[in-house]
Amino acid sequence: EPPVRVEITSKTGAQDKSFNWLEYSAPSMAILFMMFTLSAAGRTLLIERDHGTLPRMLISPTRRAEILGGKMLGNFLTGLLQMTILILTGRLLFGITWGNPLAVGLLTIAVVAATTGWGMLPTAFSRTSGQANAIGTAIALIFGAVAGSFVPRAALPDWLQKIGLITPNAWGIEGYYNLINGATLADTVPAILALLAMAVILFGFAALAFRRQYT
Repeated sequence: EPPVRVEITSKTGAQDKSFNWLEYSAPSMAILFMMFTLSAAGRTLLIERDHGTLPRMLISPTRRAEILGGKMLGNFLTGLLQMTILILTGRLLFGITWGNPLAVGLLTIAVVAATTGWGMLPTAFSRTSGQANAIGTAIALIFGAVAGSFVPRAALPDWLQKIGLITPNAWGIEGYYNLINGATLADTVPAILALLAMAVILFGFAALAFRRQYT
């Protein structure tokens, strides 16, 4: 008898290949490393305060939200450059086909925006750069664990997979992996919108905390 061909279809409607750890770990590790980078970049605000740069900015006509927004924009561009380099490296060195270029670009912007918000949040609440460093490192490691950066998300319990959706890691991992497996831009829109909403909410919290701390 001829062999029977079985095709597995994911929830996005894209044909699912056999699990490839490289294609899974490339985006998950990229997001994890970016979290460490942006947490460190956020701490520069506290360093500027200790060196006297921040107090001079605060007495200028510039609003506090604008100062924080400018810092977040710089961090966002840093994270965007890092993710772009890692995506291109994965394509050139490991032959990873990331999928629809427009969807990959929009997802990358959304992931970096949300990660920038989480990176700035410890800085806005912390009193010292050491405190911000400890909190930022803890957030990055915990998010990596609950979102599936170290083990495939499918291997995590359902309740932990749902909790992981508060992290940009989980949305990014699922979004990139689905695109690699043939998902379309329409399939990726929910992840993009969730990440952008996360970024807006986190910026609001960070701006409020920054304003109260430096009033």
